[in-house]
Amino acid sequence: MTFVHSGNNGYNDRFGAIVKLANTFPTEAIRADAKKMLQTLMIEMVNAEDQIEARNIRFAADRLRDFMVADSKTYQNKVESVTPGAITGTGTGGVLAGLIDHNGEAIERIYAEDILVKCTKDGQHGGTTGNEVFSVRGEYAVDNLSRDWPNGSGANKSVTCVNAAGGGAGNLVNNSAFENFTVANTPDNWTLGVGIAGTDFRSTTTSLRGTNAIDFNGDGSTLVAMNQVMGGAQNQLRLKPLTVYCTSVWVRVTASTPAAGVLRVSVRNASDNAEIGSSNLAIDLTTVSTTYVNKSIFWATPADIPTSTKIQVELTTAITAGKDVFIDELVITPAIQTYLGGPYVAIVAGATDWVQDDQVPIVVANNAAADSMLYEYRRYLPEINDIQFPTTGSPSEADTLISNG
Repeated sequence: MTFVHSGNNGYNDRFGAIVKLANTFPTEAIRADAKKMLQTLMIEMVNAEDQIEARNIRFAADRLRDFMVADSKTYQNKVESVTPGAITGTGTGGVLAGLIDHNGEAIERIYAEDILVKCTKDGQHGGTTGNEVFSVRGEYAVDNLSRDWPNGSGANKSVTCVNAAGGGAGNLVNNSAFENFTVANTPDNWTLGVGIAGTDFRSTTTSLRGTNAIDFNGDGSTLVAMNQVMGGAQNQLRLKPLTVYCTSVWVRVTASTPAAGVLRVSVRNASDNAEIGSSNLAIDLTTVSTTYVNKSIFWATPADIPTSTKIQVELTTAITAGKDVFIDELVITPAIQTYLGGPYVAIVAGATDWVQDDQVPIVVANNAAADSMLYEYRRYLPEINDIQFPTTGSPSEADTLISNG
């Protein structure tokens, strides 16, 4: 599908020519005309190459992306990051952020801004302890065709905190606070795979929240493992296709850090043990101290999810003999997207509950400058901001196509 290729009067050449003209005479009227032309250009050129289901910009953008993948065409990639800052207030939970979209691809057209996450309802002010409510707000947005663009995303979302004991309130795994041990040293709803209850697995009162946690005892050789089947009669987890999830867990070690040990939390096919999405959260226990610390990962489910899935908690590298890892507050929860094409967030409980007016800034960085293809897509075609085009450090479709420099 070489029509997308630059240097051949292709789609990207024409896209660049329109953008160059609009940015040379940057009035809002000219940019509004350019927006209409760019929409028509994409729809008509894509449809002429391979008839699309409907003549609208989203169908066209999806197909254009497929063409670029098939023909190994790429745009210049961008360096982006989301970094939650320090908590101002009382709570000690986790405000988590990720840049993976519903296809499991890197998000590359975000606004550089500070997003403020603020607790608006706690257990004493209209909310529920452990499931406090937060506002998530980006910086003020201006019209995409304005001379003042870009400013901020204008994000305005409500996100509820998730805790492992809050069945049905966001956490999708049973007894992942490890409070219940009907059988000694065997957490309810979990199946012990490798290891022996009372020797390799133990209940412990060294917990982050509540009374109990689970203890993996190191002997230098045993790759301790346990799992919970998802979607069964005793499990509330129902994975949805093409959905972004956050896996979060709190871990600590015993009196001193082990010399070896890697803990892995992942979602897998219960039949063949294949990983689902990129759900593998690997924790190097040699970097974990004697204080509970949060570890997390954002990941996306595929379009086709196996009939039977499980969450697996296991050692992939044995823990140094005589050392232990304590595990508490394991959560899998659907993540919330801040705006179309924006970062995803999740909020989890910690040792101390959140309190109204607690707040955490999320610093969002993006090095996409003016006169770059991804930047101009975000300006002129924001309605497809969640459709990720293939990118690389050495692109076939260079940013010079639209540069006036």
